[in-house]
Parts: sequence; C-alpha cells; structure tokens
Amino acid sequence: MQGPLILVFATADDPVAAQGAAALARRGADVVRWDVAAFPADIQLAMRWDRRGRRTKRAVIGGRAIQLDDVDAVWHRRMWAGPAPALTEPRIRRFVEHETNCVLQEMVTDLAELGVPFVPAPWPVVRTQQAKLMQLSLAGRLGLEVPETLVTNDPAELRAFHREHGRLITKHVDPWALENSDLTRAHQRFTQPVSRRDLMALASARWCPVFAQAYVPKRVELRVTLVGEQVFAAEIHSQRSAHTRHDCRRIGRAAALVRHDLPDDIARKCRLVARALDLHYGAFDFVVTPDGRYVFLEVNPGGEYHWIEGLLHLPITDAIVELLLQLAAHTRDARSAA
Repeated sequence: MQGPLILVFATADDPVAAQGAAALARRGADVVRWDVAAFPADIQLAMRWDRRGRRTKRAVIGGRAIQLDDVDAVWHRRMWAGPAPALTEPRIRRFVEHETNCVLQEMVTDLAELGVPFVPAPWPVVRTQQAKLMQLSLAGRLGLEVPETLVTNDPAELRAFHREHGRLITKHVDPWALENSDLTRAHQRFTQPVSRRDLMALASARWCPVFAQAYVPKRVELRVTLVGEQVFAAEIHSQRSAHTRHDCRRIGRAAALVRHDLPDDIARKCRLVARALDLHYGAFDFVVTPDGRYVFLEVNPGGEYHWIEGLLHLPITDAIVELLLQLAAHTRDARSAA
C-alpha cells in the first residue's frame, strides 16, 4: 500500500521543511513540497465545480500532477504566495498577489472542510488565532496569568495606566502590521519600555490605539513549543544583556538557551489553549518572574523552532513528523469508513 500523501507548504530554501520532508519520506510517506514562492508562476492549480457544486482540485508541482483531494495531511510552514517577478507595476503586482493568496486560502479552506488535517492549522485559522488580545482573554480563562494590559487611543487612560503601574511596555497588536503596509523593518517597534520621551508624546495616541502592558519583571523568558500533546520548553536568558532585556529578538537569537523543566500544570494549560485555538502546533512565549510566576505573553501558531532545536537538541521536527503520520492515518481510516 502506498504511503500517506503529505503536502508541505514552505519556501524552497526552508531547512526545517527539508529536514521534515526527508524524515517523512524515510517513514514511507509520499511527500509533495509546494514552494509558496513558485505559485502561480511555476505551479499550476485547477479547481473545478460542476453544476451541483461538487469540486475537484488538481495541481501540477515540479511536473507531477496530484489530486489535492487525495492529500492525507498538510504541514503548513509558510502559506503566503511570493511576489510576481514578471510584474513591475506596483499596483498591478499587489493586486495579483492579493488574488493569488485569496485563491490559496480558498483552496486550503476547502481541504480543511473535507477533513484534511493541518499542522499547525489551516491558514485562515492561523491568521485568526494570532490575535494577541483574544489570546490574553482565553489564556486567563484557562487559568494562566497574563500581564495587566490596556489598549486605548485615549491619552488620559494611558497616563492613568502609567501612574497605576509605574513601568509599562508597548508592542504591536498585529504581527502582520508591517507586511500589510508600505513601511519597512526600520519602522518595527520591538517590545520596549515606555520612556519619558514617549510620555511626553502621549497625545499622539489619539491617532492610533496603543497596546500597553504593565512591565513584568523577568528571571528568564520561555519559549514553549507544543506539538500535539508533546511540550518542549527552553529558557532564554535575555536578562544577561541590555540589548535583549526587553525583547530577545533584538540581537537575533544570541541569548543563552537552556532546557527548562516546565511544571505539569503550565504544560496542561498550554494544551488547553492550543485545543481551544484548534492548533496542532504552537510556540508559546512566557516570562518567569524572579518569584517564580509563569506569565503568558502570546502563542504564535507559526513560530519558528529550528534555532532552539539545533542548540538544545530537542526532537521537535521528529515530533512533527510523528504527528503528521498519525493525522494522515486518521484521515485514511475515516475515508475507508465513509
């Protein structure tokens, strides 16, 4: 019997996807890699509906034709289609890219409705469940501590919040804010404390809501990677450097990493959050305070893990491979029973 058909959405130069695809193939899976930067120029897609609305989906990838309805599981590493290099007029190019990505999302939604499982989740779910403010409410309801938070365009509210807590940090509400604008990475605002200069400019908040949180003192930061029911936790010793004290992304991933023994109760609540968000995978960020409290910051459905896996030798890719094979087997069993 032919192995399960697993579709991998990623860029061609993604080393994690390459490693996972090779491991899946060694386990007998039939792996097809969809290079998101190659669509639509080098990948052909045809979706057809008959008069009764029944649909079929066919793609030609690297010269191989596959019926997408036969896919048993999907590993969604990256979904956003690449630029259209043949189009030089910016407005036309943006239009074509938007249309292309709408088609991709419709295709993915259709696969999900047919019962095809996705890791971490179908792309529309990933985009929706990245909402940081919704995550705070959900995590709190499920028993995790979260920072005291204010989102407002009222300068008076911001001033009162600052008086109440003394130290504040601010961050972006939407992780896609830069990508969806004409701004560049030079405009990115990392998580950082509110300065005296910021306080003097609070009146400008009326033009754009500000996402502010009470400062949470850190002993270490945690990246908790959840794959199915498995949890892999790593300490990020960001407090050893002034450059990473408020946001460890400032100097890439140079902060010291150490494996962390996550308490069972926190691991259980991470699983509850992932389940509530319909995620098979999630990269959770926590702060561990000097007095030992675990404070939830956010969960990224598409968060990278390769840097942690490589430095700490955590078998995260192996866990994803095993999860994909299990989900694919469930898909096949369900089709056989239908």
